Amino acid sequence: MTDQTLPSTTSRLSRHAVGLCLIAIPASLALGLSCLGIASDDSAIASAATVLYTWFTSSAIAAGFILAAIGYGWPVAALLAAGTRDRLCLQPAAGLATLLFIDHLVGIAGGFSAGGSGYGQIVAGLVLAVGLGLLAVQGGRLLRTRPRLPQAPWTVLLACASVAVLLVAAANPPGVLWRSEAGGFDALSYHLPLAQEWAQGSRIWPLQHNVYSFLPSYAEAGFTQIAALCGGQLITGDGLGVLACQFVHVGQTLIAAFTIGALTASIARRCGVQSEGATLGGGLAFATVLGVPWTVVTGSLAYNEMAAVALAAGAMLAAVSDGAPWKRGLGAGLLLGAAAACKPTFFFMAGPTVALLLLTSIPLRQWPKPLIAGAVGGLLMLAPPAIRNWAACGNPAFPLSTAMGTAHWSPEQAARFHKAHGRDGTIGEQTTRLFSPTPEPGAFNGEPRGVMHTQWAMMFPISAGAAVLLALRRQTHITAALLAAGVAAGFGFWIVATHGQSRFLMPLLPNLACALGLLAAVLVGEGGVMAPARRLSLIFVCVVPLMASAATVRLFLTENQGRPNEALSRGVSEFSGETLALRFSTLTLDQRTQVERSAPPTVYTAVTLEPTDKLFMLGDAAPLYYTVPHIYNTTWDRSVLGAAMAAHPDEPAAWTRAVRATGATYILINDSEIERYRRTYGFDDAITPERLEAWAFTLGEPVRSWTTLQGRTAIRLFEVPADRPSTEPPARPSPRIGA
Repeated sequence: MTDQTLPSTTSRLSRHAVGLCLIAIPASLALGLSCLGIASDDSAIASAATVLYTWFTSSAIAAGFILAAIGYGWPVAALLAAGTRDRLCLQPAAGLATLLFIDHLVGIAGGFSAGGSGYGQIVAGLVLAVGLGLLAVQGGRLLRTRPRLPQAPWTVLLACASVAVLLVAAANPPGVLWRSEAGGFDALSYHLPLAQEWAQGSRIWPLQHNVYSFLPSYAEAGFTQIAALCGGQLITGDGLGVLACQFVHVGQTLIAAFTIGALTASIARRCGVQSEGATLGGGLAFATVLGVPWTVVTGSLAYNEMAAVALAAGAMLAAVSDGAPWKRGLGAGLLLGAAAACKPTFFFMAGPTVALLLLTSIPLRQWPKPLIAGAVGGLLMLAPPAIRNWAACGNPAFPLSTAMGTAHWSPEQAARFHKAHGRDGTIGEQTTRLFSPTPEPGAFNGEPRGVMHTQWAMMFPISAGAAVLLALRRQTHITAALLAAGVAAGFGFWIVATHGQSRFLMPLLPNLACALGLLAAVLVGEGGVMAPARRLSLIFVCVVPLMASAATVRLFLTENQGRPNEALSRGVSEFSGETLALRFSTLTLDQRTQVERSAPPTVYTAVTLEPTDKLFMLGDAAPLYYTVPHIYNTTWDRSVLGAAMAAHPDEPAAWTRAVRATGATYILINDSEIERYRRTYGFDDAITPERLEAWAFTLGEPVRSWTTLQGRTAIRLFEVPADRPSTEPPARPSPRIGA
């Protein structure tokens, strides 16, 4: 008989001291970081309390989402991977793909979109409950067998500082951090607004005012589930939902790091490295992923990057896992398809590495089975959004390709979109841009646009050096060549088919981290006493994630001119005006006057407009914080005003009638954004500056206007004039306070 007596609690905890430290140290560091760079009228206690409150509310919702995803991965990983080690390591990524796939299907069916009726909350809760139930059943079975849980290697602790930044940054309201992302403009303009619109509407479906809704949108389907859990409102209730979405992406970031670490360890073992070295190398790859500043920048925002990285890494792990070739091909195809359904460029930039890892580990005569299975898996993941788009506009690949039609766009709109999202210059210029250490004139944030962007922390040249060292060893030279070939293929696509932004190189992160981790694994080897040269080399490799984490901490502390947490304790309601709107009627006249003079547009409209009002927004395509009913469109989509100006080029009265027909009672013209679009991506050619000013004249004096620091008018708010039979311009009303 075997001894079923459990070791003492102290003994069990001591075995997992590294894992416990990986929780305790980043949490403690995060609380300390939250007290730095706060507003002058704020307190360190308030900031730390805000972070703790967010962890126990928004991040608890996110934790439920991530745990449910892991639960869904149990049966899927059991199908795809035969070996216990690979099956458990593949489970989080496989589960994430499964949950996002289910969320998209349920969303298309309208399960998350019952507005405030409570139906959407019930369905969203049931989807999570099934995943959590599967995880509970799996956990119960594991407990009955009393396995010895694997111990985390000490190398994972090299990520503590960057994880701390991740935890604090995600607790900040979206829009206040990260200059390189313009405060997370993509999250403000479509990742989060689309989720909220879908939860408040009828279903997940393409919207003609926001072309990004035509993308596969698997990550946004997950955010829609969070919005449904919050009753269709992401920014109300202290921003519980919007911060939960950010922490969902934090969880996906951790899954990405874990999966890349597992991939590194698996490859190391297949290269003949003993278990101790493989585990330490996997831990170092985990720390490297989390140390890269780009990881923390994107991972702390409600983006889709790190979900795609996790799924792409999962596809690589499936490709090298135990099991029949067709299962490995199916797993690789499913997970790569899911990654592309989160962010389509990942298919072309991470796909080559997946294919190389899969096919080079299988005899040539067996290639057909995994290739066919992989194609089936990829098509299965991409079919629902393609069918949805085909039903909505007749083009399953819109807007990525307009070969089958331009949907609701004119040829001019389609050409402008593809020009802005296609190759920026010649191939030679793009190649120079990829490797140049100097920013181009006018480059956003004064940074290079390729591998030398400071938020890569020199990972590309360092990983290239690691690949060279691996190529010199017999046991790892093939793997080094595969990783390098995958990076080269990714470079090729970046040069030929993208508009050359540094963040678009994120699909290559698994290759970079794997090269460093594999080098560490080889240096450790079988453990024991190492030669001084190898010991020195290992120390150097371990310094890399530490230096990357230091760059991440420095980047965070320099945000907002050294005040990264200035909006932390004020929270989301500071930008939405929710709290102020609730107590606005109790303020004195002087206090109301002060609010109206100083409030930004989102807050001003929240406290002064009536619930029956509707805001027509022109130029402003980031509507997340507007709580009043509103109408907006991206710069790629034609607005009601643009259509009216095209149809009636010299009739301002017709333009006003078209806007009034939408039910709008107020008009917000964001002049600074319109100017920026004209200077960069282009703007609706029907809305010329002359027509816009002629129309503004007929609207009368602005109800309120906002200016830049240089005194230029940036935003104007008008009341929609009453319908008049006369063609004369309306009388100009007296401007309200703050005009």
